[in-house]
Amino acid sequence: MSDFGSCRLPSSMDVDANLRVVGSYGRLQNLNCLIYALTVFPAAFQLTGIAFTMGQPEGYHCKPPEGFTANETVPGWQESLDDWGETEIDGCMFYDVRNGSVMENTTACDTGWQYQTSHGETSVVTDLDLVCDRGFLGGTLQSSIPLGILVGSYIIGQISDTFGRRPALLVSLVGIVVFGTAMSVTWNYELMFALGFMLGIFLPGILIVRYVRIIEMYTPKQRLVGHTFSAMPWCLGVMLVGPFAYLMPDWRHFQLVATLPCVILIPLVWYSYESIRWLVQRGRIQEAERILQKIAASKNIDQPRGLQSATGAYLPLTVPTQADQDAGAQHQNHNETCEDVGACQTKRRGARYTVLDLFKTRVLVLRSLVVFYCWFTSNFVYYGFTLNVTNLAGNKYLNFFLMSLTEIPCFIFDFFVILRFGRRRPLILFYELCGVACLLTAFIPKLTASGVDLTILIVIVAMIGKFFITAAFDVTYLVTAEVFPTILRNVGVGSASLFGRVGGIVAPFVVYLTFLHTSIPLLVFAVTSLVAGLLVLILPETHNKPLPETLEDGAN
Repeated sequence: MSDFGSCRLPSSMDVDANLRVVGSYGRLQNLNCLIYALTVFPAAFQLTGIAFTMGQPEGYHCKPPEGFTANETVPGWQESLDDWGETEIDGCMFYDVRNGSVMENTTACDTGWQYQTSHGETSVVTDLDLVCDRGFLGGTLQSSIPLGILVGSYIIGQISDTFGRRPALLVSLVGIVVFGTAMSVTWNYELMFALGFMLGIFLPGILIVRYVRIIEMYTPKQRLVGHTFSAMPWCLGVMLVGPFAYLMPDWRHFQLVATLPCVILIPLVWYSYESIRWLVQRGRIQEAERILQKIAASKNIDQPRGLQSATGAYLPLTVPTQADQDAGAQHQNHNETCEDVGACQTKRRGARYTVLDLFKTRVLVLRSLVVFYCWFTSNFVYYGFTLNVTNLAGNKYLNFFLMSLTEIPCFIFDFFVILRFGRRRPLILFYELCGVACLLTAFIPKLTASGVDLTILIVIVAMIGKFFITAAFDVTYLVTAEVFPTILRNVGVGSASLFGRVGGIVAPFVVYLTFLHTSIPLLVFAVTSLVAGLLVLILPETHNKPLPETLEDGAN
């Protein structure tokens, strides 16, 4: 490692050592961390906001055929839609009524529907009449964004590991602006689905890439602080979804508000700096050095160890260890030499890693599969809770806001628990407690036999379940970033996210099963979560461990 003749580039310990020299905190570093953390804010609106933008209305009824008068329809329907609804077949057929009596023939709702809402809100469902025989299209449309994320997780992950974290994030922000805005002005179902899919392709950039970029800024002992800080904009965004949905009942206005903040973030990301770890792994040592020099200059640190010398010659990032020297000798024995720094950098740039590299060793295969399932469970249960909140007893806006309030305390709670007990044990406990909360929510009746209203209890237990799946999701993010090596980190996290989005795709259809029985979705969420907690036993503890850099590091 001490010379480029061995063609061995500095490992994560080298980057960590230099970060300890210049420090992980400073005006320039904190500003970059804030910029990347803020990029997740629009994602909170886009993903959790579908509970309102694509949500079902509280009720719907056939419009009476043109020409009908109050005397020709069921008396009183204009004053009470509920009274009128008693003479219908589930709101999808219209009884032909004359003189207050029902004729034998019925007709479909050819004249359209009238929707019942508590706040005059609209959604894609009401705009495109996705009810009755078109009802399944509403769940399908909700899955368009997760389906796009499934594809985008791999594509954006490859872009990030090949071209850098910053370019991948910039491409993602531009794509979200284009397709998110287009969705707000579309009135065609097929086009809406296509735009939702394209929007989903770019969301992994602000869900995954920005997180990996932040994690790579910190040393092992400081990584948890960066992890917790990066989650705060997401929490704030989720908390604001309910109030904004209430203030903007027209879903098209809400969709614009969810999209346009990306316009402000694009120039901020443009002027940020690239991940030092990624630059080192790609052999772009001089660029990494320049960034370290800028950080040092912003703190008035004079020529910290590991930067260029006064003559401009390259200095090793850290003093090589005996293991590094032995590794260098081994490479030389295999004639893997580079004549100069530029040649070694070129060789490193030529390396391309794909998801197949995650399955080159038995250890990586097993850990990858467990991580993939944890992502599936986290997405499936988290978004299942989000979508199902409108089916709980009580006001849907208030319920959503109360559920969102669990986010910030959850991440703060996570910080101290992880700091004290590590990653694995809390993750197991969070999944198991979430499963228990789902079971309790499924079986608590809205009214007891004596007539006692248990609505508040149902909401409280559901909030507890949401709290623990959020906590599990949070730890899963961190463990995933720490298990995979730098050269595969975005590919690994992206692939895990791909499996996670399968859960997001399935969740709307499971929630749709409430028409059979309201407990079915919660029972499915419970079983999935309980199984995930048991599988986490296979994963290693990564607390205070250096980030793996190479495939060998990841396997060991």
